Amino acid sequence: MQKAALPALWDAPAAAPIFDAFLTPNDSSTPNGRKALAFFLAAYLAVMALLWAALSAWPALLHGGLVAGFLLWAQRAERRRRAKWERVVVWRDKTRLLKGEGGRLLESAEWPTPWLRAGLAPHAAHVALSCSGRRASLGGFLAPDDRRSFAAALNTALADARRPA
Repeated sequence: MQKAALPALWDAPAAAPIFDAFLTPNDSSTPNGRKALAFFLAAYLAVMALLWAALSAWPALLHGGLVAGFLLWAQRAERRRRAKWERVVVWRDKTRLLKGEGGRLLESAEWPTPWLRAGLAPHAAHVALSCSGRRASLGGFLAPDDRRSFAAALNTALADARRPA
């Protein structure tokens, strides 16, 4: 049985990569915790709606509906944030950056490793890659300490790639 060919974007050079990092946002909650929170908020809003309706305070029902809509929007935005990912692969001759959400690839870029620079400004909220006038940012969803350690590891990998074999 023949394997299906992978897209050219995922074809790796013959040599093994020097550095391969897959970045995802921190997720401190669990699926059960998120379900419990959603259930609690729905029950709370339902009880409050019944209470306000029993007291004939109809304008408060509109406020409760706005709060419920905001909570639903926030939960969906959080789900999208958790689905984001970034992958950086460094070989001696090239470096590839892939960004996606869930199973979709949203952005890809490739640079020659010998000329690529990675930097982290003192107050930057991301790691910047630059080469030949092209720039890309990554790691914006990482905590500051994680971003600094990732930038240090990436710079070490780029320096290792530039050393003669």
